[in-house]
Amino acid sequence: MKLRAMIAAIATVGVLTLTACTTTEPSSDPVADTIADQPAPDPQPAPETGIDADTRDAFTLTWAIATEPQRDAYCTSVAILPPDLAAAEMQAGAGGSTDLDWMLMVDLLKTECASR
Repeated sequence: MKLRAMIAAIATVGVLTLTACTTTEPSSDPVADTIADQPAPDPQPAPETGIDADTRDAFTLTWAIATEPQRDAYCTSVAILPPDLAAAEMQAGAGGSTDLDWMLMVDLLKTECASR
C-alpha cells in the first residue's frame, strides 16, 4: 500500500509541475504574493558591440565635448553636404580611420541636429 501511495504522490507532483497549477488562496507571505503577481521583467538587450557601438560611443563623446559653435558648424556641414561627402570629410578629419562607420556618424549627427 505504501508503494501505491508513493506512486500516486509522485504522479500528482508531476502533473502539478507539468500543468503549473497554483493555489488561488493567498499564501501567508504577502511579499511572496506580491512577487508572484508581478510580470517577469523584459530581458535586457545584449550590449551592442562592434563598429556600430564604437561609432555611437565616438559620436556621443564628440557631441558631449563640443562647444555650441562647434555643434553649429557640425550641423551646418551635414545640412549642406550630401551624406556621402559629409562622411568622407569626417573620415578625412579623423586621419582616414576605418574604425568607425562614417555614414552612421552622419545619420547620428543629422538626428542630433534635428532635435536642437
